[in-house]
Amino acid sequence: SFTCLLLVNQFNRSSNRMIYMNKIIQMLDSLISFLSVLGMIETILVKGFMYSLPGIFQLLIRSGYTALIAFFLIRVAFRIYQTGWKLREMIPDIFLSIILLGMFLPVSVGGSIVSIRVVILLCIGFLKKIGLMGFMAQIKLNPARLLLLSFLGVIMTGTVFLMLPAATVDGDGTRFIDAFFTSTSATCVTGLIVKDTGHYFSLFGKLVILTLIQIGGLGIMTLSTLYTMILGKQLGLRQEEQMRGILDQTSTVRMYKLIVQIIKITLFFECLGAFLLFVKWIPEMSLREALSHSIFHSISAFCNAGFSLNTMNLERYVNDYYINGVFMVLIIAGGLGFVVISDLIKNSRKFNPLTIQWKRVSVHTKLVISTTGALLAVGFLSFFFFEFDNTMLDLSSINKLFAAAFQSVTLRTAGFNTIDISDLRETTLFIGMILMFIGASPSSTGGGIKTTTFAVLLLTIKSILTSRNKVEIHMRTIPHQTVYKAIAIFLFSFSLLLIICVILLTTQQGDFIDIIFEAVSAIGTVGLSTGMTNHLDTTGKLLIIILMYTGRLGPLTVALALGEAKKVKIEYPTTRIAVG
Repeated sequence: SFTCLLLVNQFNRSSNRMIYMNKIIQMLDSLISFLSVLGMIETILVKGFMYSLPGIFQLLIRSGYTALIAFFLIRVAFRIYQTGWKLREMIPDIFLSIILLGMFLPVSVGGSIVSIRVVILLCIGFLKKIGLMGFMAQIKLNPARLLLLSFLGVIMTGTVFLMLPAATVDGDGTRFIDAFFTSTSATCVTGLIVKDTGHYFSLFGKLVILTLIQIGGLGIMTLSTLYTMILGKQLGLRQEEQMRGILDQTSTVRMYKLIVQIIKITLFFECLGAFLLFVKWIPEMSLREALSHSIFHSISAFCNAGFSLNTMNLERYVNDYYINGVFMVLIIAGGLGFVVISDLIKNSRKFNPLTIQWKRVSVHTKLVISTTGALLAVGFLSFFFFEFDNTMLDLSSINKLFAAAFQSVTLRTAGFNTIDISDLRETTLFIGMILMFIGASPSSTGGGIKTTTFAVLLLTIKSILTSRNKVEIHMRTIPHQTVYKAIAIFLFSFSLLLIICVILLTTQQGDFIDIIFEAVSAIGTVGLSTGMTNHLDTTGKLLIIILMYTGRLGPLTVALALGEAKKVKIEYPTTRIAVG
């Protein structure tokens, strides 16, 4: 009986302790929610629209943010205690707490970040409560529609941020069409600009553009899946099926491994590029400027975005072999595709490219590397031959070789340039349009119809000319579905480009070659321009936006998203049609 009384007494104490703790947590949640809503309003009005407030209000805001941060840290501590130090689901909050405790951010900035996080969680909770999240989960979204909507959502969010007065140096904000154009160009990693990135946009605006480039290069679905993996959770069966379709993977295990590999590859190349550029620019710039320039250009180069903080892009570095080399490595690495790089790493010893076992490399990787090498060689020889005595007239022989090599690489959807594109001969522009239309490789940060699509088309023509019934490569047969898909991608892309070009030629003022080059640059998500971008009116900008958006997602993806797949169970008799 005595033992039972002790247990009952202990249980009552524990129950009272839990009741008190729950009351404290509820009070903390209420305070954090209230202060976060006020903080969100302050962030939008003061930091976004740059409204000036009297000194007493600034003191109150600072005090409110200090209290919010303190309450947030206490709440995190309570959650750690409640979960028994099972911290995986709390990684974002713990990471944010470390930053806040380390005083790495000003109180107002840290408070704004806490406010945004809490308000987003409140909105998600509200949507779940009213049943909207459940309704969205029931909507039948195929991978194509999911990809289309995710990119569109990121573009519109970026547009809103770029329209804020805080995003521009003059504090006036960007008008809608220009913000929409810039956001689309950044998210679709194109690089076409209507405003000087380095001088028109503020630090906040540049961070928005850089974030859009990173999201567009990796893909919002890849990043959201990675976030779920970090929290120790798993996607539902339907979400896993959608992600496998987006990444073109048949196995769920391989899909998760590929996502982790994508992040590792991205961090490696972007950090390496930023370090190499920082070492080069630190003697020329201040510490802050060198750091910001190196990070921005490294991410922009690896993502094949083509955005630069320099007014003349990279023209001042036409004779700098170091800068040319770093950018070319980043562009090629981003354009090869994560599947190819992952395959090369898997079949090499200690990531040494000299130890790659080519016999074990997949046919896809061999096809990508051989096609990429051939296109780079064609671009280099064409550029060197046609521009030897034109745009490269004043360069030395070795510098001409580097300039030709750089432009051949950047035509693979990167968008950087070391010479003036507007001075190129029409022959060079035409060859450049062909290379831009082909673009980079699948599962890469670049656009275009992709190198493998072009290679499959050539192999199909070869099989027809040699009277073979099957398309073959490296003692393997390419499925008919792949051949049909390659033909469809080419026809959809070319048809859309043709239609948009006709409308552009009808509505815009400019030379024929300049307008066509602009359109091809947009659908190939390259970003090179002869100067036509600044002369586009609202209609022209909207048409280029359509091309950039379609070029990044792929015309076939857009067609599948807008159409409705129907299973046909009827098989009709064959017939003969004379062609050719």
